[in-house]
Amino acid sequence: MTRTELRDEVERLIGQVPFQPFLMILVNGDRIPIFHPELIHIDPLDNGEPGPMEFVVMLDGLRGYRSFDDVAHLLPMERVKLKPKG
Repeated sequence: MTRTELRDEVERLIGQVPFQPFLMILVNGDRIPIFHPELIHIDPLDNGEPGPMEFVVMLDGLRGYRSFDDVAHLLPMERVKLKPKG
């Protein structure tokens, strides 16, 4: 997927009702779980054109700024086995 397609897909996923959690897998192997649509922010379109290709994720009280260039895959959460903390 191109970064524009990834952005469009993330916007679709965070706008679906009911919301279904999903996982962003980055090119470096890091995983970012999106458990709620309010935990990710994408800058809005600018005059119908895509805005910056960056997003902000809130996770465990931390803010992470990333580019859609960093995203390798998107997976529905039900297809993912997360390791418990600790």
